[in-house]
Amino acid sequence: MPLFEKNNYGNHTLTEDSPVGSTVLTLKATDADDPDSGSSLIEFHISAGNDGDVFKVETDGNGVGHLVLAKPLDFESSHTYDLQIDARNPEPLMKGLEYGSESTAVLSVCVTDVDEAPEFSLDILDVTVAEDITKGSVVFKVEAKDPEGKEISFKMNGDSQGWLELDAATGEIRTKEKLDREKLETFEVTVIAFETDNPEKSSERDVHVRLLDVNDNVPKLTETQTFICMQDIKPIVIKAQDGDSVPFSQPFTFAFVKKSPNWELRAIDGTTAEVRLKKKPIKEATIPLYIDILDSAGLGVTQLFEVKVCNCTELGHCYIPPQGQGFKPGLGTIIGILAGVLGVCIIVAVVAIKRSSKKSKKKGRNDEEERNAIM
Repeated sequence: MPLFEKNNYGNHTLTEDSPVGSTVLTLKATDADDPDSGSSLIEFHISAGNDGDVFKVETDGNGVGHLVLAKPLDFESSHTYDLQIDARNPEPLMKGLEYGSESTAVLSVCVTDVDEAPEFSLDILDVTVAEDITKGSVVFKVEAKDPEGKEISFKMNGDSQGWLELDAATGEIRTKEKLDREKLETFEVTVIAFETDNPEKSSERDVHVRLLDVNDNVPKLTETQTFICMQDIKPIVIKAQDGDSVPFSQPFTFAFVKKSPNWELRAIDGTTAEVRLKKKPIKEATIPLYIDILDSAGLGVTQLFEVKVCNCTELGHCYIPPQGQGFKPGLGTIIGILAGVLGVCIIVAVVAIKRSSKKSKKKGRNDEEERNAIM
C-alpha cells in the first residue's frame, strides 16, 4: 500500500489573488508492490477540508502529486483550509488489509487578505428602454460592492449624446435629455465602480442600451414638386419615408384630401404611389395637390404636392421664354435730355454772373468810404 514520505506537510500561505493553477506544494508517496503491477500505482484524493473544491491534486501515478489551486480564493469566504489527503491504489487491497495513517497526510493553507477592487453584481448589463421615457426617469441601477466592505462610488464614461446622468452614490442611471431612437438606436456607456478613499481600486462594466421605437414620426414626401409636359403627359411617381421602424412606418396609405375629376392617385407599393393627370390641360398652370399620407399605425398629416403643367422643350424641360430686351431711348428722347441739360447750365451761368457783379459794386463802395475816412 502507498506510504507518504511524511504525514504532516505543515502550514502554507496564499494570497487571495493567487492565480488559478498555482502549485501549493508537492506530495510524495511510495509503494513496495511490484512496479509492473497495477498495485504500485498511487492516486491522491483530498478527503477532508476542501470546501468548494478549491484545491485538487494532479499526479502521474508514480508517487508524486502536486496540490494546485483549482478555483479563485476569497478571504472573505474562508481564511483557512485544513486539508486531509489520502494516497490510494486504484486496485483494491488484498483481503484483510486496510489503509493506515501512513497513507494519509495533512496540511493547512492560510489565505491572506488583499485589497480588492469593487465587484459588480452582474457581468453583462443590457438595458432596453422606450425612446419616449420621461426625462429624469431611472433607466437602470448598477449594483456593486467592495469585498472588504469599503465605501464605493460610481462614475460613467462614453455618453456621447449627453442623454444620461449617473448618481455617484447609488449607481442609478437617469435620463437628463430626451432620447431619440431615430438618431441613435443602440449605444454603450461604461460605468466605473471605485473605492471612495482609493480611486485606483476600481472595476468597470459596459452597459448596452437599446431604444425601443415609438410612433413619433409621420411619413413625409421625399419631393414636394415636379412638372408635367403638356405634349407628353406621363404619370408621376411620389415617394414617402418615415423615421420610425415597423410597425410604425410602412406600408403607407396615400389619398387625396378632396377627390378631383382631373387627377387620379393609386398606391404602387408600401412607400410609393402614382399620380396621373386624366385630362389634357388647355393652358400652362401650377396645380396644388393636397395628399393625406398615413403610416401603418394611422399616423400622418396632409402634405402639399405641386405640379407645374407646362410646354416642354425637345429635351423634356419646361420652356422658359427669353427675357424682354433692355430699354433703348429714341432720337427725340435724346434731344430732349440734351436740351434740358443745356438749359440747366445756362441758368447756373447767369446766377454766377449776377453774384459776381454784386460783389464788385460792394467792393467799390467800401474803397470809397475808406478814402473819405483818411481824408
